[in-house]
Amino acid sequence: MSVQEELMKMNDLRQNMKNWYVVPLFKLGLIKETTFVTKRGDSMKVRSKNDYYSFFSGKYWGLQKAESLNGRLKLDGNTIVIDGSLKFTCSNEAEIGAALLMLSEVYSGEYDSIDVKGMTVVDVGANIGDSAVYFVTRGARMVHAFEPFPATYRKAKENIALNKMEERIELLNSGVGGKDETVRLPDTFIGTSGMDSVEKSSLKGQEGKEVKIITLETISKMYKQPDLVLKMDCEGCEYESILGSSKETLRCFGSIILEYHRGPASLIGKLKEAGFETSLRRGRVLYAKRVG
Repeated sequence: MSVQEELMKMNDLRQNMKNWYVVPLFKLGLIKETTFVTKRGDSMKVRSKNDYYSFFSGKYWGLQKAESLNGRLKLDGNTIVIDGSLKFTCSNEAEIGAALLMLSEVYSGEYDSIDVKGMTVVDVGANIGDSAVYFVTRGARMVHAFEPFPATYRKAKENIALNKMEERIELLNSGVGGKDETVRLPDTFIGTSGMDSVEKSSLKGQEGKEVKIITLETISKMYKQPDLVLKMDCEGCEYESILGSSKETLRCFGSIILEYHRGPASLIGKLKEAGFETSLRRGRVLYAKRVG
């Protein structure tokens, strides 16, 4: 993690926790047991690494992060409601925590810099349908959403139907990578499709469910349009997908917005070679717009 990203993380802790200073102390092993307390007043005892990661992917941290939406997001039982009408259903508290965090990011402006009005969007890493639904509310003509993890795909399908957007969102139980292939993935809800990459989660033998992985070149041939919008949040697949694509394939996309996970330098270099102007945004987000 870069110095800039570390500073952003510390600032995030200060803004959202009453006792933010105990977090780095615990992470460094200087204290063995503590209590994390959010600005909302929710608290959780933390004694292990599992507790640490459970807190920052859980309900309490999710509810605190949702505060930034100034009342736009409400929790009604196991359903998260945004702006009084958009709904995302969850099955348990773990799903609620993951969904709150994702929705807080998306609806606090993570993708506001990209204009999708009247456009066709390719959504790689659709997760529970959060970004696909968001793009439709922003005026996207059509969203082709790719979610490889089977249980997460089913949750996305449920949420898309709940918001009556089936005609505007095509959801595929497929992933995107550096080559066309078939892998086997666990058929259990991971939460962020997200927390682990497809490569890390793939299974051997006959376990799990077969899922197709396709390239950006294959996608460009599926949707033959000159100015597709590409969004990628796929826990590392952005590298093999972008770096393994030809200039011609990349230029099928008029604009690209992605979350990077191992630094942006190689991605920026490849996109500039293909004729894109690039800029970095908060939260490890890279934006690229095709020139000419």
